[in-house]
Amino acid sequence: MEKNFMLEQALSIPSLIRELYQEAERRTHLILSTPEIFETRQLILFGCGDSLAAAEGAEYTFSRLTAIPTRAVPAMEASRYLAPTLSQPAKRILAIGISNSGAPARMIEAMTALSAHGARTVALTGKTDSPMARAAKTVLEVSAPPFSGEAPGIRGYAAAQLTLYLLAIRFGEVLGTISMNQAAALRKSLLCCADVLEGALKSCEDPFRAFAVSLSGSRQAEFLGSGPCRASAGFAAAKMVEAVGTSAWAQDTEEFAHLNLFLRDPMQTPTILFAPSADPSFSRCKEVFQALQVLGRPTLMLTDGAAQDGALSISAKPIDPLFVSLVYSCLSGFLVSMVDGGPDCAYFRAHSGPWSEKEYPDVRSSQIQLF
Repeated sequence: MEKNFMLEQALSIPSLIRELYQEAERRTHLILSTPEIFETRQLILFGCGDSLAAAEGAEYTFSRLTAIPTRAVPAMEASRYLAPTLSQPAKRILAIGISNSGAPARMIEAMTALSAHGARTVALTGKTDSPMARAAKTVLEVSAPPFSGEAPGIRGYAAAQLTLYLLAIRFGEVLGTISMNQAAALRKSLLCCADVLEGALKSCEDPFRAFAVSLSGSRQAEFLGSGPCRASAGFAAAKMVEAVGTSAWAQDTEEFAHLNLFLRDPMQTPTILFAPSADPSFSRCKEVFQALQVLGRPTLMLTDGAAQDGALSISAKPIDPLFVSLVYSCLSGFLVSMVDGGPDCAYFRAHSGPWSEKEYPDVRSSQIQLF
């Protein structure tokens, strides 16, 4: 039987968090000096693909813990739209680019442009000698140890998300927006996400396998979330496309009620709703869940804490809203790894045929332009 490398990745995340935690915490303490942190007046997080999901998942955490205006943007927006319009003095803007390889053209372009326009730049990457790293003023190394088999990535995302959370805690601690005791409690809560995930990977296996049947037989799927879980929805949709090629999209929970509610064939559109119980969007999630049931959509509402009628609780205790994106995103990768795309399905379409990317500029060979 062929190995399911994506499933193996998902199952490895709890041990990966524990393995990386101590060194990641040490590096986030050293990467910026106290004066550099105090000088920061704006934060920009940018990335592509999974790295963009990590940036979006950390935006709320940075905003809450630091009281510094924070934006998470795609690399193209950072390079061609944001960099040329930076307010001055730009050295008070900290731009963090996230890329495991540091090789995508847009990441190199954005890091180069932001540095050239005066921002203080940090490359969060597993390749400290990559072109993106060389374009940054500072490098924060973070990488998941090698793992067998090519599959849609989960480990690299988890490593980046963990590191961003730790950096946000460090900022808050230095700035005094949280006390040292609060910072210690938050770090403990973050590390406990490994335990939460470990328990959820066991308790959710059977219901996930059951729902994966709906996803396997569908040509489209939708993932809903708000705030940091909007990033989880984007990550989950990306995994569906990469793993089985199913048309999948992510939508904000409230925007669903304005737009996607009216899609044709609701019974053919499996929908996953991320609804953390301590999240500000929770009351609206319960209302949207009712709408999905009336529509007849095959629906899985993921929550935590006390059981909700018809929903699946992944944890007996509520998860800290600051860290929900890490937990829900990794769990969505676990769910997608169980989806059967058919006998001819291969991850990333095996990069063959029209998907070989040999006949056109790909994400690495695309022309770099500075504006």
